[in-house]
Amino acid sequence: MKFVKGLAANKPMFVASFGPTPAPIESGEKWIGISMPKYILTKAPAPLDWARIEQPMLGTPRGMAITVKAPHPNAARLFFDYWLSQESAKILADKVGEYVLYPGVYPPIAGIDKAKVQPIRELSDDEIRHWAGEFKKIF
Repeated sequence: MKFVKGLAANKPMFVASFGPTPAPIESGEKWIGISMPKYILTKAPAPLDWARIEQPMLGTPRGMAITVKAPHPNAARLFFDYWLSQESAKILADKVGEYVLYPGVYPPIAGIDKAKVQPIRELSDDEIRHWAGEFKKIF
């Protein structure tokens, strides 16, 4: 909470998602932002970088599933095999700048291979309401 209160003291600009975050930094309107490392690659040659700090970066795990009534479940399984392969991970890292969980595969961002990533868990609706109320008091 100390970090959150310090962040609030800087009167941050809020945007709807991480997507618009790089623009005010690219233009020089803001000097710092909380976003995703992939924009260093996808917004190049914009003057963007990432903070090399001791604390881990937060990562959002993604899930995949095949529905019970999938018309082509074997095709879905084949897609999963490809999506979780080194080849696919390299494409996501190299072309999109995504930080992937395939061992030894990193986006072409200087030093990102040394980053520690902490997966965050999904919050329940009650937790989201609780923290929204807490953050509303601070911001």
